Amino acid sequence: MNMSSSSECPFPPILAPYICATHANDVPPLSSLASFMHYTLILSPKGQYLLKLVDNANKLVPYMVLKQTLRIGNVASMIQAMVKVGLAKVSVASVTNWMGLTQHQDEGMNLMQTYNPLPPLPAIPD
Repeated sequence: MNMSSSSECPFPPILAPYICATHANDVPPLSSLASFMHYTLILSPKGQYLLKLVDNANKLVPYMVLKQTLRIGNVASMIQAMVKVGLAKVSVASVTNWMGLTQHQDEGMNLMQTYNPLPPLPAIPD
């Protein structure tokens, strides 16, 4: 079954040759990604809204703190610090407010305050 024609393909005509091609190796992955992003951000009627949403998400990221955290020499400590930065920055209420699902004030509890690491394992007797 040849899905390369735009009449049989459920995707928009501009993306049909890339997504509905019978031979996936004919189209380079970067070209497919570029076509998808162009359609989603430029041609789509919701493109400007998506750009604003990505811009707002970018403003929430504390890049200077992440840069300093990545300089930690011990890999386990660095990963733990990155998780703590993410948990301290995000709360459930702030995410739902940002997405527009709720309209109330932030409760002040971030995910780091509710995070309880596991206690150390007890020593095994000989």
